[in-house]
Amino acid sequence: AYIIYTSGSTGQPKGVYQNHRNLLHNIMQYTNTLHLSPHDRFTLLYSCSVNGSLRDIFGALLIGASVHSYDVKTRGLADLANWLIKEKITFYHSVPTVFRHFIDTLTGAESFPHLRLIRFGGERVPAQYVNWYKQYFPDDCILYAGMGATETSTTRQCFIDKKTIIHDSVVPTGFEVDERPIILLDDNGRPVPAGAIGTIAVKS
Repeated sequence: AYIIYTSGSTGQPKGVYQNHRNLLHNIMQYTNTLHLSPHDRFTLLYSCSVNGSLRDIFGALLIGASVHSYDVKTRGLADLANWLIKEKITFYHSVPTVFRHFIDTLTGAESFPHLRLIRFGGERVPAQYVNWYKQYFPDDCILYAGMGATETSTTRQCFIDKKTIIHDSVVPTGFEVDERPIILLDDNGRPVPAGAIGTIAVKS
């Protein structure tokens, strides 16, 4: 289906391929987990060459939703709030760093009546970001933090609402994604006993 490069954050970037079956399975999990529907209006703030964009492009295509592109590099973030409101965006998705700079542009007078879901991926999420989410966005809006790898897509997820209290300095990695357990294997590819060291593998 595609070849895409890793970020290289843990070493040398490498090309990762995904077949059509994996792509369809990933998107099915994505749309079902987040209860996405044809009525949703997705942001596309990522470059199309980045893994984060694929879920939104294919997710929108496969459920009949719409995806709305905003070129952060060219336009900057000063007008992003007005754009989200004008386009009636329901699903905002970016890395936390972009969100932090976006928050710097807000006055507190903005209203985002259509926004029901904010999704972070690609980086850890400091607890302060949850405070910003609670301060600036609607009461019925949900914050979702996903963690994974280019090879595996999302493997851990954390849902946060306005009543959630984060006790640590960062948002926890959360819970297992349905049908995508993480296991530890020995040198022969067998699961290791509890408490033993092994190689991380993701089943799917």
